[in-house]
Amino acid sequence: YSRQTYAMARTGYLPKFLAHIDEKHHTPVWALILPGIVCLFTALTGLTDLVITIACYGSVVMYVTSLISLFILRSKEPNLKRPFRVSYPIIPIISMVMAIFCVVSLVMASSDALPYVAGIYAVAIAYYFIHGNKHIRPYEEEFGVMDDLDQE
Repeated sequence: YSRQTYAMARTGYLPKFLAHIDEKHHTPVWALILPGIVCLFTALTGLTDLVITIACYGSVVMYVTSLISLFILRSKEPNLKRPFRVSYPIIPIISMVMAIFCVVSLVMASSDALPYVAGIYAVAIAYYFIHGNKHIRPYEEEFGVMDDLDQE
């Protein structure tokens, strides 16, 4: 969880203090501590099954979003050079069908988690529009930051 937190803070999606690197240990201290506290708190609530279900919803939504992006990019930029290519369109279609099956299964098996998922997404979207989209680094700048980190 700390790698995602650090990466999202470094690119501007989360508060900048989460991207701070400790000079002595060369670790993203706050990106380790804050998610750890959140995980500890959620574990202490006794609602582990609900937390896991919410995480599953998030994973499936991200997977579907990636697949939709694949379809859009392949239709708009079919000849774009890529580091790797997915067999198209059979594999993405099969993957999308399976992802939709997972979403339907999640809704049928644990609809009690839907209000929590909707609340989390509402807060995340509001945060993005209020703060996140004003501090996001351009795509090209992110590669420059990664190059700088590799040289350290």
